[in-house]
Amino acid sequence: MRNFKIVSFSAPSDFVKEMQEVAKREHRTVSELLRECFRQYSSMQNLKELSAKGKKAAKSRKLTRKDVGYEVE
Repeated sequence: MRNFKIVSFSAPSDFVKEMQEVAKREHRTVSELLRECFRQYSSMQNLKELSAKGKKAAKSRKLTRKDVGYEVE
């Protein structure tokens, strides 16, 4: 069984209304929608961090785009 905590936050009324509309359209709860939003945000932050580490490693090894290919920008 999962251990859930209740979290509250404030947002403008029209923002909340839009969240509710999106959740309804996607047949999910607002909680599910917000959990998914955070997972996406967290994944993007991890990707940015990994990208920065990769760029730093490539720079320290004096690699160029030609060395690693254009797909790895």
